[in-house]
Amino acid sequence: MIGVADMLREMVDSLRMKVSGVRGVVLSTYEGLPIVSSSGMEEVESRISAMISALSILADKVGGELDTGEMEEVSVGFGDSRMFCYRISDDAIMAVIADKDVNMGMLSIVIPRFLAKLREVLYG
Repeated sequence: MIGVADMLREMVDSLRMKVSGVRGVVLSTYEGLPIVSSSGMEEVESRISAMISALSILADKVGGELDTGEMEEVSVGFGDSRMFCYRISDDAIMAVIADKDVNMGMLSIVIPRFLAKLREVLYG
């Protein structure tokens, strides 16, 4: 029988393979503790988890100040890459690290479905 952690790892690896230009995926608690990451991200998953936690908390504060609600998605652009943070729930967040020229249209189609599947696996 496959465990939840193994199922999550398979899911994040499949997302990385499905969308060209995605370098890695990290799932984290909202407090910044790693849950699981795609293959190749193990060395940096703790640092990325801490950073996306801080980014999500800051985005929530901005949303509170503007009275626009909680963070759902944040993107950050870098010289040769992008990072997208998504709220899975009040307890969990996800980072997708991608090349700068990742297909944004494909991400906008794949991510909502992927988040729904994650919520189903994590919370039933």
